[in-house]
Amino acid sequence: MRLPDAVLACIKTLQKAGYQGYAVGGCVRDWLCGLTPKDYDVTTSATPAQVTALFPKVVPTGLQYGTVTVLFGEEPVEVTTFRAENGYSDGRRPDQVRLIDNLTEDLARRDLTINAMAFSPAAGLIDPFGGEKDVRRGIIRAVGDPTVRFEEDRLRILRAFRFAATLGYRLHPDTLKAALQKAEGLSSVSAERVTAELMRALTGSFPSRLRPLVESGGLLPWGIRPVSTLFALDFTSSQRAVRLAALCLLTGSDLEELGLRLRLDRRTYKEAAGLLLEVSQPIPTAEYQMRRRLCKAGPTLLSCALRLRGDLSSSDAPAAASAAQMMRRILRRGDPYRLEMLAVTGEDLIQAGLVPGPRIKRTLLELLDAVLENPGCNQKETLLCLVHARKNKESALR
Repeated sequence: MRLPDAVLACIKTLQKAGYQGYAVGGCVRDWLCGLTPKDYDVTTSATPAQVTALFPKVVPTGLQYGTVTVLFGEEPVEVTTFRAENGYSDGRRPDQVRLIDNLTEDLARRDLTINAMAFSPAAGLIDPFGGEKDVRRGIIRAVGDPTVRFEEDRLRILRAFRFAATLGYRLHPDTLKAALQKAEGLSSVSAERVTAELMRALTGSFPSRLRPLVESGGLLPWGIRPVSTLFALDFTSSQRAVRLAALCLLTGSDLEELGLRLRLDRRTYKEAAGLLLEVSQPIPTAEYQMRRRLCKAGPTLLSCALRLRGDLSSSDAPAAASAAQMMRRILRRGDPYRLEMLAVTGEDLIQAGLVPGPRIKRTLLELLDAVLENPGCNQKETLLCLVHARKNKESALR
């Protein structure tokens, strides 16, 4: 495992001083999975005070958990002392943290075997719970007794499914059984934590791995209704709003309810709501229909909606693909579908004799309606003739 210079220097300094030091957790897992680690954590037998004495720049970022951050120039390395944890009265955090000098005991407190591995250039891979084997088999397995692990921290249930969804792994039968039995405990976890894990799972490469948890009703307290299949989710765009809209469509869940319970950010909620509205509309089959839809939704949203229709329904796929092709043809041709694309402006209408005010906007919208029906009439002279004709007709009626 090739470690960044700062992490390697940190580990070597600890070992030279007589302490143990290892890269640990997610970075080791990612390396074994063939992924580039996003960050690196170091675990050590040295206490925070001993770590602080070894390095010139140290920030006490989490002393209650034995964690300090060592700065190598602008590069931070988080260093945590081996620790054991006792009591989880709130089902999320340990009541007591004890600093220890035993790596295996430290790894034993972690959630999953694939996260309970350590590495150093001198010692190689330290894997007391079979995490490397589980990576090779594509298995998500709890460290020790899964029931105990999930009772300690209920969010671990969703984390297990999140790793399955991002890595494409499957939960070990014992881990899956315990997760589903304890899933009701997720209702007491904060919405922010649940949303963060759920969104990471939904935007993974294999979001359908959430199916057992959804099917069992484990996410019902958060507004996600039980269904027996989520397979089509894997074929949709991995954008947050798209996956959220797809989840609502597949499960029959109400987006507004989800938004309230999960405290979704405004942007994601708004984009998902717009997508659901657009998906509910008939697929355009004629160019004038497509131009009108482009006028209301815009090409980005409409394109996304058509793709989602095709991804979620094999029966809709041909019509959605045909409509998408039609839309691209219209856009390449430059057919007008917005007010800004009209050949006349409000100033042109004023010069044509219209009184400035609300009527200008109303007339422009009327002209746009005509152009959406027949883009060939989007010529300045033609549009001004239409304006004069309507003006004369109104005068005659008066």
